[in-house]
Amino acid sequence: MRSAVLALTLALCACGRESSFDERYSESEEQIEHRARELDGQLNGSTTNGGSDAGSDEQAG
Repeated sequence: MRSAVLALTLALCACGRESSFDERYSESEEQIEHRARELDGQLNGSTTNGGSDAGSDEQAG
């Protein structure tokens, strides 16, 4: 009887295992780095376009 209870307890613990801190940290770090690369790309693209647009406005005025 004890072995059945022990086996059931271990099975339930294995099924309900939560992520460790390191696993959650690593996942969050990857998401943040991905988002940062997206933002850098957007900023670099708008800076290049914004810089050329500003120069043409000054020449026209």
